Parts: sequence; C-alpha cells; structure tokens
Amino acid sequence: MLIRADSVAVKGSSVDLSLDWPRLLDNRIPLRLMVKGRVVRAGNGEVAVTFQRFEFRTARAPGRAELMDVAAAEQA
Repeated sequence: MLIRADSVAVKGSSVDLSLDWPRLLDNRIPLRLMVKGRVVRAGNGEVAVTFQRFEFRTARAPGRAELMDVAAAEQA
C-alpha cells in the first residue's frame, strides 16, 4: 500500500494502520481494516507498506468501543 505521510518513516520499520472501510457489513455496520506491516520504501512524503497481517473489525453499534473480529488473515 502506498500512503502519504507527514512524518518520516524508516525502511524496515514496523507500522500499525487503521483504515475506515468504505462498505458496510450487512448494509448497516461500519468496518475498519487493521493492518500490521513493514515499510519497504519511503521518501518524498510517501511510504510504501507491505502487509504482514490484517483483519477487519466492526463495531456492534455506532459509538461503542467494543469491537468484534469478523475476519482475519495472515500473509505467509
């Protein structure tokens, strides 16, 4: 994933990302993509990250802090 970053990232460093997913589960529940990755390239305000692990999480009700795992995958 290529992202723009205001801060400097170091190649090889670990990153944790959280992205609001544009689609709703069952057309009503917001999803969030949680990523653990590693920086493979950085420069000119951009950072390239490779995924090591990711999972989707969803809030049971809007505004609640409790999260429920709905899917997980791990890259070999």
